[in-house]
Amino acid sequence: MRVRALLLAVALLVAAAPGRAVQAQGGGLPPSAAQAAERLRQEQAELERLRAERTELEQRMRRLQSNARDVSAERANIERQAQATSRVVRSLDQQLGSLVEEVENVNVSLARTQDELLIKRATLRRRVQEIYKRGPLYAFEALLSAESFGALVARYKYLHLVAQRDRALVKRVEALSGQISAQRFLLVRLRSDMETNRKQKAEEEARLRRLELQRGRTLAQFPLSRVTEVFHDEMLGVLPPAHIRGAAGFFVSEAVAEDIHAQFVSRDGRFYGGYVALRDPETWITSARIAAYDVDNPYAVELAWYPDGAGEAAA
Repeated sequence: MRVRALLLAVALLVAAAPGRAVQAQGGGLPPSAAQAAERLRQEQAELERLRAERTELEQRMRRLQSNARDVSAERANIERQAQATSRVVRSLDQQLGSLVEEVENVNVSLARTQDELLIKRATLRRRVQEIYKRGPLYAFEALLSAESFGALVARYKYLHLVAQRDRALVKRVEALSGQISAQRFLLVRLRSDMETNRKQKAEEEARLRRLELQRGRTLAQFPLSRVTEVFHDEMLGVLPPAHIRGAAGFFVSEAVAEDIHAQFVSRDGRFYGGYVALRDPETWITSARIAAYDVDNPYAVELAWYPDGAGEAAA
Protein backbone atom coordinates (compact mmCIF):
# COMPACT_ATOMS: atom_id res chain seq x y z
CA MET A 1 0.00 0.00 0.00
CA ARG A 2 2.83 2.36 0.79
CA VAL A 3 4.40 1.93 -2.66
CA ARG A 4 1.05 2.32 -4.37
CA ALA A 5 0.31 5.46 -2.37
CA LEU A 6 3.63 6.96 -3.35
CA LEU A 7 3.01 6.21 -7.01
CA LEU A 8 -0.45 7.73 -6.91
CA ALA A 9 0.98 10.77 -5.13
CA VAL A 10 3.14 11.42 -8.18
CA ALA A 11 0.11 12.14 -10.36
CA LEU A 12 -1.47 14.29 -7.65
CA LEU A 13 1.72 16.34 -7.22
CA VAL A 14 1.95 16.86 -10.98
CA ALA A 15 -1.56 18.23 -11.05
CA ALA A 16 -0.87 20.54 -8.11
CA ALA A 17 2.59 21.66 -9.24
CA PRO A 18 1.54 24.70 -11.37
CA GLY A 19 -0.47 26.22 -8.53
CA ARG A 20 2.31 25.82 -6.01
CA ALA A 21 4.86 27.16 -8.49
CA VAL A 22 2.97 30.43 -8.66
CA GLN A 23 3.05 30.65 -4.87
CA ALA A 24 6.82 30.14 -4.93
CA GLN A 25 7.36 33.49 -6.62
CA GLY A 26 9.25 34.92 -3.67
CA GLY A 27 11.96 32.23 -3.73
CA GLY A 28 14.11 30.41 -6.20
CA LEU A 29 16.38 33.37 -7.02
CA PRO A 30 19.74 32.58 -8.60
CA PRO A 31 22.68 32.44 -6.17
CA SER A 32 24.11 35.75 -7.46
CA ALA A 33 20.86 37.65 -6.89
CA ALA A 34 21.45 38.25 -3.17
CA GLN A 35 24.98 39.54 -3.79
CA ALA A 36 23.79 41.76 -6.64
CA ALA A 37 20.96 43.13 -4.51
CA GLU A 38 23.40 43.95 -1.71
CA ARG A 39 25.77 45.67 -4.17
CA LEU A 40 22.91 47.72 -5.60
CA ARG A 41 21.78 48.70 -2.09
CA GLN A 42 25.28 49.93 -1.30
CA GLU A 43 25.47 51.93 -4.54
CA GLN A 44 22.03 53.44 -3.89
CA ALA A 45 23.10 54.39 -0.35
CA GLU A 46 26.21 56.08 -1.76
CA LEU A 47 24.07 57.94 -4.30
CA GLU A 48 21.72 59.19 -1.58
CA ARG A 49 24.73 60.28 0.49
CA LEU A 50 26.09 62.33 -2.43
CA ARG A 51 22.72 63.98 -3.02
CA ALA A 52 22.41 64.83 0.67
CA GLU A 53 25.93 66.31 0.57
CA ARG A 54 25.03 68.46 -2.43
CA THR A 55 21.79 69.62 -0.76
CA GLU A 56 23.75 70.64 2.33
CA LEU A 57 26.19 72.58 0.14
CA GLU A 58 23.30 74.39 -1.58
CA GLN A 59 21.79 75.32 1.79
CA ARG A 60 25.19 76.52 3.00
CA MET A 61 25.53 78.67 -0.14
CA ARG A 62 22.16 80.31 0.55
CA ARG A 63 23.30 81.09 4.09
CA LEU A 64 26.55 82.58 2.76
CA GLN A 65 24.63 84.75 0.31
CA SER A 66 22.21 85.99 2.99
CA ASN A 67 25.00 86.97 5.41
CA ALA A 68 28.20 88.96 5.01
CA ARG A 69 29.64 87.95 1.64
CA ASP A 70 32.79 85.84 1.56
CA VAL A 71 33.77 85.32 -2.08
CA SER A 72 36.47 82.78 -1.24
CA ALA A 73 34.02 80.69 0.78
CA GLU A 74 31.42 80.94 -2.02
CA ARG A 75 33.97 79.84 -4.58
CA ALA A 76 34.96 76.81 -2.48
CA ASN A 77 31.31 75.93 -1.92
CA ILE A 78 30.45 76.15 -5.62
CA GLU A 79 33.46 74.02 -6.49
CA ARG A 80 32.32 71.36 -4.02
CA GLN A 81 28.79 71.48 -5.49
CA ALA A 82 30.17 70.88 -8.97
CA GLN A 83 32.30 68.01 -7.69
CA ALA A 84 29.32 66.51 -5.85
CA THR A 85 27.18 66.66 -9.00
CA SER A 86 29.95 64.99 -11.00
CA ARG A 87 30.19 62.24 -8.38
CA VAL A 88 26.40 61.77 -8.56
CA VAL A 89 26.64 61.25 -12.32
CA ARG A 90 29.54 58.80 -11.89
CA SER A 91 27.61 56.92 -9.21
CA LEU A 92 24.59 56.67 -11.51
CA ASP A 93 26.86 55.32 -14.26
CA GLN A 94 28.27 52.71 -11.90
CA GLN A 95 24.81 51.71 -10.71
CA LEU A 96 23.58 51.42 -14.29
CA GLY A 97 26.53 49.16 -15.13
CA SER A 98 25.70 46.92 -12.18
CA LEU A 99 22.06 46.73 -13.25
CA VAL A 100 22.95 45.84 -16.84
CA GLU A 101 25.37 43.15 -15.62
CA GLU A 102 22.78 41.66 -13.29
CA VAL A 103 20.10 41.64 -16.01
CA GLU A 104 22.48 39.68 -18.23
CA ASN A 105 23.21 37.21 -15.41
CA VAL A 106 19.52 36.71 -14.68
CA ASN A 107 18.76 36.21 -18.37
CA VAL A 108 21.44 33.49 -18.60
CA SER A 109 20.21 31.83 -15.41
CA LEU A 110 16.61 32.02 -16.63
CA ALA A 111 17.51 30.35 -19.93
CA ARG A 112 19.30 27.52 -18.11
CA THR A 113 16.39 27.03 -15.72
CA GLN A 114 13.86 26.93 -18.56
CA ASP A 115 15.95 24.34 -20.43
CA GLU A 116 16.20 22.15 -17.34
CA LEU A 117 12.48 22.53 -16.67
CA LEU A 118 11.65 21.33 -20.20
CA ILE A 119 13.79 18.23 -19.69
CA LYS A 120 12.35 17.47 -16.25
CA ARG A 121 8.77 17.96 -17.41
CA ALA A 122 9.34 15.63 -20.36
CA THR A 123 10.79 13.01 -17.99
CA LEU A 124 7.94 13.46 -15.55
CA ARG A 125 5.38 13.16 -18.35
CA ARG A 126 6.87 9.84 -19.43
CA ARG A 127 6.79 8.53 -15.86
CA VAL A 128 3.16 9.49 -15.41
CA GLN A 129 2.28 7.76 -18.68
CA GLU A 130 4.12 4.62 -17.58
CA ILE A 131 2.33 4.61 -14.23
CA TYR A 132 -1.04 5.11 -15.93
CA LYS A 133 -0.44 2.31 -18.47
CA ARG A 134 0.58 -0.20 -15.78
CA GLY A 135 -2.48 0.54 -13.71
CA PRO A 136 -2.97 1.01 -9.96
CA LEU A 137 -2.30 -2.67 -9.13
CA TYR A 138 1.14 -2.89 -10.76
CA ALA A 139 2.98 -2.57 -7.46
CA PHE A 140 1.00 -5.44 -5.97
CA GLU A 141 1.55 -7.58 -9.08
CA ALA A 142 5.27 -6.97 -8.91
CA LEU A 143 5.41 -7.90 -5.24
CA LEU A 144 3.15 -10.96 -5.41
CA SER A 145 4.96 -12.42 -8.41
CA ALA A 146 8.19 -12.71 -6.43
CA GLU A 147 9.36 -16.32 -6.20
CA SER A 148 11.03 -15.96 -2.79
CA PHE A 149 11.03 -13.77 0.26
CA GLY A 150 14.41 -12.33 -0.74
CA ALA A 151 13.05 -11.39 -4.16
CA LEU A 152 10.02 -9.81 -2.47
CA VAL A 153 12.26 -7.64 -0.29
CA ALA A 154 14.42 -6.70 -3.26
CA ARG A 155 11.37 -5.73 -5.35
CA TYR A 156 9.97 -3.73 -2.47
CA LYS A 157 13.23 -1.82 -2.10
CA TYR A 158 13.34 -1.23 -5.86
CA LEU A 159 9.78 0.10 -5.95
CA HIS A 160 10.53 2.28 -2.93
CA LEU A 161 13.56 3.81 -4.68
CA VAL A 162 11.53 4.40 -7.85
CA ALA A 163 8.85 6.15 -5.82
CA GLN A 164 11.47 8.32 -4.10
CA ARG A 165 12.98 9.26 -7.45
CA ASP A 166 9.56 10.18 -8.83
CA ARG A 167 8.79 12.27 -5.79
CA ALA A 168 12.17 14.07 -6.12
CA LEU A 169 11.41 14.69 -9.79
CA VAL A 170 8.06 16.28 -8.95
CA LYS A 171 9.68 18.49 -6.30
CA ARG A 172 12.38 19.55 -8.75
CA VAL A 173 9.75 20.52 -11.32
CA GLU A 174 7.97 22.56 -8.64
CA ALA A 175 11.24 24.25 -7.62
CA LEU A 176 12.17 25.08 -11.22
CA SER A 177 8.72 26.54 -11.89
CA GLY A 178 9.01 28.73 -8.81
CA GLN A 179 12.56 29.75 -9.75
CA ILE A 180 11.45 30.82 -13.22
CA SER A 181 8.62 32.90 -11.77
CA ALA A 182 11.02 34.57 -9.32
CA GLN A 183 13.60 35.26 -12.02
CA ARG A 184 10.98 36.83 -14.30
CA PHE A 185 9.80 39.00 -11.44
CA LEU A 186 13.42 40.01 -10.74
CA LEU A 187 13.95 40.89 -14.40
CA VAL A 188 10.91 43.18 -14.39
CA ARG A 189 12.19 44.94 -11.27
CA LEU A 190 15.74 45.29 -12.60
CA ARG A 191 14.52 46.74 -15.90
CA SER A 192 12.35 49.21 -14.00
CA ASP A 193 15.38 50.21 -11.91
CA MET A 194 17.42 50.64 -15.10
CA GLU A 195 14.80 52.95 -16.56
CA THR A 196 14.68 54.98 -13.33
CA ASN A 197 18.48 55.17 -13.30
CA ARG A 198 18.61 56.44 -16.89
CA LYS A 199 16.02 59.12 -16.12
CA GLN A 200 17.94 60.29 -13.04
CA LYS A 201 21.18 60.40 -14.99
CA ALA A 202 19.53 62.39 -17.79
CA GLU A 203 18.18 64.87 -15.20
CA GLU A 204 21.61 65.31 -13.61
CA GLU A 205 23.29 65.80 -16.99
CA ALA A 206 20.58 68.28 -18.03
CA ARG A 207 21.17 70.15 -14.78
CA LEU A 208 24.89 70.42 -15.53
CA ARG A 209 24.17 71.61 -19.08
CA ARG A 210 21.72 74.25 -17.81
CA LEU A 211 24.28 75.54 -15.32
CA GLU A 212 27.00 75.73 -17.98
CA LEU A 213 24.66 77.39 -20.48
CA GLN A 214 23.45 79.91 -17.92
CA ARG A 215 27.01 80.68 -16.87
CA GLY A 216 28.08 81.16 -20.48
CA ARG A 217 25.22 83.57 -21.19
CA THR A 218 25.92 85.55 -18.04
CA LEU A 219 29.65 85.81 -18.74
CA ALA A 220 28.90 87.00 -22.28
CA GLN A 221 26.81 89.92 -20.95
CA PHE A 222 29.89 91.67 -19.57
CA PRO A 223 33.12 90.34 -21.15
CA LEU A 224 36.51 91.87 -20.40
CA SER A 225 36.14 95.61 -21.15
CA ARG A 226 37.70 98.99 -20.50
CA VAL A 227 35.80 100.88 -17.78
CA THR A 228 36.00 104.39 -16.46
CA GLU A 229 37.85 105.22 -13.27
CA VAL A 230 34.57 106.40 -11.73
CA PHE A 231 32.94 103.04 -12.48
CA HIS A 232 35.95 101.23 -11.02
CA ASP A 233 36.05 103.32 -7.85
CA GLU A 234 32.29 103.14 -7.36
CA MET A 235 32.42 99.32 -7.40
CA LEU A 236 35.38 99.47 -5.03
CA GLY A 237 33.35 101.42 -2.48
CA VAL A 238 29.79 100.17 -2.92
CA LEU A 239 30.48 96.92 -1.05
CA PRO A 240 33.50 95.59 0.81
CA PRO A 241 35.75 94.37 -2.01
CA ALA A 242 36.73 90.72 -2.06
CA HIS A 243 40.25 89.62 -2.86
CA ILE A 244 41.49 86.16 -3.78
CA ARG A 245 45.15 85.35 -3.42
CA GLY A 246 46.79 85.21 -6.82
CA ALA A 247 43.96 87.09 -8.56
CA ALA A 248 44.40 90.60 -9.96
CA GLY A 249 42.28 93.49 -8.73
CA PHE A 250 39.18 92.80 -6.68
CA PHE A 251 35.83 91.04 -6.99
CA VAL A 252 32.43 92.54 -6.22
CA SER A 253 31.20 90.48 -3.29
CA GLU A 254 27.60 90.40 -4.57
CA ALA A 255 27.17 87.50 -6.98
CA VAL A 256 25.49 88.13 -10.32
CA ALA A 257 24.30 84.51 -10.61
CA GLU A 258 25.57 81.30 -9.05
CA ASP A 259 29.37 81.72 -9.06
CA ILE A 260 29.44 84.71 -11.44
CA HIS A 261 30.98 87.89 -9.97
CA ALA A 262 32.26 91.14 -11.46
CA GLN A 263 36.03 91.61 -11.35
CA PHE A 264 37.76 94.96 -11.69
CA VAL A 265 41.48 95.58 -12.27
CA SER A 266 43.57 98.75 -12.44
CA ARG A 267 46.61 98.43 -14.73
CA ASP A 268 48.99 101.17 -15.93
CA GLY A 269 46.48 103.97 -15.40
CA ARG A 270 43.68 102.10 -17.16
CA PHE A 271 40.74 100.31 -15.63
CA TYR A 272 39.18 97.03 -16.69
CA GLY A 273 36.16 95.02 -15.66
CA GLY A 274 34.11 92.00 -16.59
CA TYR A 275 32.10 89.04 -15.33
CA VAL A 276 34.12 86.00 -14.26
CA ALA A 277 33.30 82.56 -12.86
CA LEU A 278 34.89 81.98 -9.49
CA ARG A 279 35.26 78.21 -9.99
CA ASP A 280 36.94 78.69 -13.37
CA PRO A 281 40.17 80.71 -13.00
CA GLU A 282 40.57 80.71 -16.79
CA THR A 283 37.76 83.28 -16.94
CA TRP A 284 39.48 85.64 -14.48
CA ILE A 285 40.99 88.92 -15.64
CA THR A 286 44.77 88.57 -15.71
CA SER A 287 47.66 90.68 -16.95
CA ALA A 288 48.02 88.40 -19.97
CA ARG A 289 44.35 88.78 -20.90
CA ILE A 290 44.55 92.55 -20.48
CA ALA A 291 47.61 92.73 -22.75
CA ALA A 292 45.88 90.65 -25.42
CA TYR A 293 42.72 92.75 -25.09
CA ASP A 294 44.62 96.01 -25.58
CA VAL A 295 46.31 94.64 -28.69
CA ASP A 296 42.97 93.52 -30.18
CA ASN A 297 41.06 96.64 -29.08
CA PRO A 298 43.40 99.66 -29.25
CA TYR A 299 40.46 102.10 -29.43
CA ALA A 300 38.17 100.38 -26.92
CA VAL A 301 35.37 102.49 -25.49
CA GLU A 302 35.37 102.88 -21.72
CA LEU A 303 32.15 101.70 -20.10
CA ALA A 304 30.60 103.96 -17.50
CA TRP A 305 28.32 101.19 -16.19
CA TYR A 306 27.42 97.57 -16.74
CA PRO A 307 26.45 96.85 -20.38
CA ASP A 308 23.04 95.50 -19.37
CA GLY A 309 22.37 98.44 -17.06
CA ALA A 310 21.14 101.95 -17.64
CA GLY A 311 24.60 103.51 -17.75
CA GLU A 312 26.18 105.10 -20.77
CA ALA A 313 29.58 104.71 -22.40
CA ALA A 314 32.18 107.45 -22.26
CA ALA A 315 35.06 107.83 -24.69
